[in-house]
Amino acid sequence: IKFPFAPFHLDAMKKLQDLSNQEEIREFLWIGFRESAKTAVLRGFLTWLALFKKAKYILIGSYTIENAEANLYSIIVELQTNPRILTDFDMAKILPDAGKDEKGFNRIKKYLLQTGVLFQAITTQKSPRGALQRQDRPDFCLLDDIETLKTSMSEVVTQSTLRFIEELKTAMDAKTGKVVYNANHFSDLGVVQNLVEQKDRMYYLN
Repeated sequence: IKFPFAPFHLDAMKKLQDLSNQEEIREFLWIGFRESAKTAVLRGFLTWLALFKKAKYILIGSYTIENAEANLYSIIVELQTNPRILTDFDMAKILPDAGKDEKGFNRIKKYLLQTGVLFQAITTQKSPRGALQRQDRPDFCLLDDIETLKTSMSEVVTQSTLRFIEELKTAMDAKTGKVVYNANHFSDLGVVQNLVEQKDRMYYLN
């Protein structure tokens, strides 16, 4: 951490904590300006979920699979190199043996810790149905950059992404599944605007 947290960061952290500790509200929509460190905060939260085994199966989604994989890679680097994490946790018992295909990198699309916590990168351009880790359905999902200025102008892409979100929620664990939307607001007709119109049933920060 190189700079102090802004008040909205602390507000987001409180909402993330509340999201993880209760079952009534399952979604959190965070809208903010670019370069506001939203993604960094959320990646840190996913790292916390994994290290303390608050989630078993974590999805990281984006419009492009490349962006989702980049977020997963950043989390892996933190787990492997962050001095505070290495001091506080016995990472030799947590990090996978990268030499074993079933436990290591899979083109950074999946990353399975020895504790059984699985990270998986996904794209909104492919149905999330059928996601399983052994018998477990995903219990947490971060959707980051699921809409761009270009896609927000396409009714076809907008409807496709909205269908993806509905499919995702049915694919998540029925009792514990949670979704966080890390978003920028590009259009009054796009995916994010649709989520804003549903904000009364979720945690919301703008």
